[in-house]
Amino acid sequence: MGLGYQLRSLVYLYSIAGKDIYLTTIILGVGVAILITFINIKGAKTAAILQTVLTAIIAIAGILLVVGSAVNGDASNITGQMWESGAGNTLGSVFKVACMTPFLFIGFDVIPQAAEEINVPYKKIGKIMLLSIFLAVAWYLLIIFAVCYIMPQSSIAQEMNSQNGLVSAKAIEIAFRSSLMGKVLIIGGLCGIITSWNSFLMGGSRVLYSMGESLMIPKMFGKLGKNKTPEAAIILCGVACVVAPFFGRGVLVWLVDAASFGCVIAYMFVSISFCILRKKRPDMERPYKVKAGGFVGAMAVISLL
Repeated sequence: MGLGYQLRSLVYLYSIAGKDIYLTTIILGVGVAILITFINIKGAKTAAILQTVLTAIIAIAGILLVVGSAVNGDASNITGQMWESGAGNTLGSVFKVACMTPFLFIGFDVIPQAAEEINVPYKKIGKIMLLSIFLAVAWYLLIIFAVCYIMPQSSIAQEMNSQNGLVSAKAIEIAFRSSLMGKVLIIGGLCGIITSWNSFLMGGSRVLYSMGESLMIPKMFGKLGKNKTPEAAIILCGVACVVAPFFGRGVLVWLVDAASFGCVIAYMFVSISFCILRKKRPDMERPYKVKAGGFVGAMAVISLL
């Protein structure tokens, strides 16, 4: 990785939206995009194996951070990070985090999108999805508390404003007093990027496949290839991933922000549809039925407004 940073400054290409774009960055992005596209074309099982291996690496890196924090952290570091002075500041901070939270949960929609290829009874898929969300919340909380337990607020702010901005990596370096552990956590972070990339490619291609089957888009996207995968849909998503690195970080951040807002709107419409179906078609066959559906649906809509 250090070599990549050194080579980056030697092969500058152009700038978009104030962000420099380098040949090495494009080569890396395009290469990974082609690899993940190929893996998904080979089949969902191959993609699932990759996802499992990378998730295990993420878990190991995160557990090391939590353990290091528990052993070498200091509870006094958390002081001042829980609540700001004044009710107005505290409420403002809560809303800031609330605005960011939907972005953290983008990706769970991949589970229902890939449901046809999951060898699990449909009734259990709903439970698996809920369990995965609860585990994700617990994971996020553990990582946040681990970092805050190791680093005081001033150090976190200083690291955030630095060139790297890798707060978690800095925290584990402090916990273990080793720069090597920071690199281990960075590897875990890179695995997180690839797993998200892999799952989004899988989920996005399945959405295109469903739309192709319904003739909402050209029917070629609704056909399966020899590996029983929607090859045309996967290739289209893969082409978008290959093109993306050429636009640079500035444009991609705009797209991510827009996608985050779009995701909230999509979740809200799904929640509204859920409420309408529970009222108009209460006897509709449902492999998994949410308990207290009216209350849950209403709270989902309110939270997304």
